[in-house]
Amino acid sequence: AKAGLNAYVRWRKTGEHQQLVAIAPSIIADAGMTVRRKDQDRVEARRLEHPKQRHVTSAEVASMIRWLLYEDHGYTSGTVIEMSGRPRDGR
Repeated sequence: AKAGLNAYVRWRKTGEHQQLVAIAPSIIADAGMTVRRKDQDRVEARRLEHPKQRHVTSAEVASMIRWLLYEDHGYTSGTVIEMSGRPRDGR
């Protein structure tokens, strides 16, 4: 499903005054779907494997959304913003 959504955002034609941007966060540390998981040991293992040794927070995701909504980014469109905390080369 993610690949389909990413492709849609990247290739969908928009009007002159329209923007289409998706935000793709990795594991959100303080999200209900994370804190209620029964396999917290796996969540912790993923955190320890991460280059930053932490997961993104809901406040960080909200900050990105606010930045996109309230700053003038008229030419930012057709992109997926990956909030993975990893460098582009994936290391």
